[in-house]
Amino acid sequence: MSNAFNMSDSVGRSTDSLSGTGARRGARTGAPELEREKELNIERLIRFRKVITGRLALRNLPVDLEESELLAVLEELESFDIHVFEKAGSSVQRMRANIRYLTALWPEASIAELSQRIHGLLNNKHISFSDVMTVLRGERLSETAQLQDLRIVLSGGKLHDAQDKTNEVPVPVLQGVGRCLRDGMSLAETARVMHISVDTVRSVENLLGLRAAYQNRLTDSAVDAVRDGVSVRAFANKHSITKSKAESLLRQGRSVLVELGEAQ
Repeated sequence: MSNAFNMSDSVGRSTDSLSGTGARRGARTGAPELEREKELNIERLIRFRKVITGRLALRNLPVDLEESELLAVLEELESFDIHVFEKAGSSVQRMRANIRYLTALWPEASIAELSQRIHGLLNNKHISFSDVMTVLRGERLSETAQLQDLRIVLSGGKLHDAQDKTNEVPVPVLQGVGRCLRDGMSLAETARVMHISVDTVRSVENLLGLRAAYQNRLTDSAVDAVRDGVSVRAFANKHSITKSKAESLLRQGRSVLVELGEAQ
């Protein structure tokens, strides 16, 4: 904005010695630049609002917004037309995987509930609730398949389980991965418990930061525990961790308080 005002001022000064026609020409050439600057500022404000509101909407979820890829992926999904690129291959498969990985946020939710919540997160006019449900059910996006599913639902029938017809990781498994990571389980242990590759578990964690968020909450609890004089044993029992882990966390908590000037 300051550059635009400086430009305007310099144009005004340079036209003092010119004829009226020259002055009007200078004003005309400056106007589009000022208008464009205004448009850019509006775009920045809109983008800032979307970032803020997006963070607020996600604040109650057990994710690490700072370390994970979630905000970047949601921004990409916001403008991605999955229908246009359905036959493109890699791009769609990556987007489908990201949409399905989001189910790890709600381990106890049904497919219908997951579809509703994920559709709300995407904020994409090109992706409908039905599209999200189709992706979660492991089906390809096609009007034929979606209309067939709609007829079954409207007639009171039950949709078949499409998970066995896709090579994608089943949603219940992804929800189990989310439950494990949310509880602080390691990537390797999660992979073993859920009978899935470590690479897939790592992809879910990189996207959502569920385990990172758990570690952050544990560290915050350790700070509060040091303030309250909680013993190592009590802290370990409360959070179902080993005494050595509790000792390490409480030391971190004390270090934080020292930095804040609350402890010596």
